[in-house]
Amino acid sequence: IIKYTQNKILLPEYDVFEERRHYLPGNENSLKVIDFKGLKIGFTICEDAWVDEEITGPRGYETDAVSVLCNKGADLIINIAASPYSRNKISLRQRLFQKLSQKHNIVFIYVNQAGANDDLIFDGSSAVYKNGRLLLQAESFKEDLLFYDTEKTYNFTASSGQNRMHEVRSALVLGIRDYAGKTGFTRAAVGVSGGIDSAVVLTLAAEALGPENILALAMPSEYSSPESLSDAQELCRNLSVKCTELPIHSVFTGIKSSLAGIFSGLSEDITEENIQARIRGLFLMAVSNKFRALLLTTGNKSEIGVGYCTLYGDTCGALAVIADLYKTEVYELAALLNRGSAVIPQNIICRAPSAELRTGQKDQDTLPPYDLLDRIIKKYYEEYKSPQQIIAETGCSENLVIDIIKKLDQAEYKRYQLAPGLRISEKAFGSGRKFPVVKKLSYRSINV
Repeated sequence: IIKYTQNKILLPEYDVFEERRHYLPGNENSLKVIDFKGLKIGFTICEDAWVDEEITGPRGYETDAVSVLCNKGADLIINIAASPYSRNKISLRQRLFQKLSQKHNIVFIYVNQAGANDDLIFDGSSAVYKNGRLLLQAESFKEDLLFYDTEKTYNFTASSGQNRMHEVRSALVLGIRDYAGKTGFTRAAVGVSGGIDSAVVLTLAAEALGPENILALAMPSEYSSPESLSDAQELCRNLSVKCTELPIHSVFTGIKSSLAGIFSGLSEDITEENIQARIRGLFLMAVSNKFRALLLTTGNKSEIGVGYCTLYGDTCGALAVIADLYKTEVYELAALLNRGSAVIPQNIICRAPSAELRTGQKDQDTLPPYDLLDRIIKKYYEEYKSPQQIIAETGCSENLVIDIIKKLDQAEYKRYQLAPGLRISEKAFGSGRKFPVVKKLSYRSINV
């Protein structure tokens, strides 16, 4: 028997949320308080409780559903949520709900979804608050069951919780596991280059699905260093993952021979570099098809941001595991994954990053050092800083800042065609980004 229904009052319309396109909101007059065994219970749905702009930031809502329910006599409010994870989100929610429960002198029960769907990861972290105190806390990044007794006294001591990179690790493992499971895959495939990105993705995949369910492919070329191949093989041994070597040299030579006529008189350039990446993409997709293995891509946020990737090459795959991690964060995560047991060889961590698509190639031939690149991208994309502000705050030259911003804007067409990337930041490339591919941009000289 359905005794009561309630519509969501506040429909978010920012970033990944587009609820007003699909639903009509309820109104505050529909909010009711239910009497149950002497308790007066009110219900809110997810965003309905995000009403304190000192904590949440500007939302522009006119209705405060929590205050309405409290004015109607509620002494316990349940918030049913599907609130996606991002860094610092767990602690932000805790501050918000502690403040609401203290402000209104109520019990506030937060019930959040646990699991992942597409690029969104729901961390669970359900909790009970009373008069500003945290009484009970459910597990994060897994399903959990708590019982709250309204007549019992609780003396809960909150744990210090996971640090930032522990949270990220748990989120990405959950994201891989649920994406695979909910799409019917039990195995995954990863191309391993001997670089840090593929090493981290392979390690996370083995943790999520089990090493026996991971297919690792090493695809050396004439430009691959012997160390890269041996480090990739050592990584796989450390993880107990089977590694298959598929050299691409003969295929690359054949393709160049086939194109020799039309390319006659032209020097080799990035075209030949991209051909190598696309051969590897072809091999990976073939293995994915033949063995029904979910292909995981290995690009990071820094490289995806500036377009330092090859369409239909290293971008091939169904899920971009570290697409929302800056390169510097990939190294942080690698350090965490190596705690206790150094599964990722130190050579991989220490070697200068390289795509190894030409002789002597290094990432820094094309890009500034990653710590600097990441700062520029974050300030422009996540903090909405102007070029002038970025120059002033980083001390970088105008030419460098404008060059990176141009690369960010011009790479939009690549990002439109990428696999969904697991989201762990407040501003990720993907479903929440609504920028056109075709746009007229002007990069004028800046006076600072």
